[in-house]
Amino acid sequence: MGCSGKGSMRLQSKESLKSKGKSLDVNACDVFDYDPDLYTKMVRYPLEVLVIFDIVLINIVGRINPLFEKYIQTWIFNLKSTTSVRNLNPSS
Repeated sequence: MGCSGKGSMRLQSKESLKSKGKSLDVNACDVFDYDPDLYTKMVRYPLEVLVIFDIVLINIVGRINPLFEKYIQTWIFNLKSTTSVRNLNPSS
């Protein structure tokens, strides 16, 4: 599935956050359309960027609902390309 190139950054509604309460789905193609540099950093440094995404998400949810007590995290999907961890070269 490819990126649309239309920059359609869509966030889930407050109701969706209340019902799911575990994660917020982030379409990687939307990230690429919004900011290709951020997408590149997300692919190159996934652990570091996901932690930042989670911190920002927790802050946003806290502003929407200060009494929100569940842990919530970002769930990235729809990368332009993927590589199996088993196929990665440790030296690269």
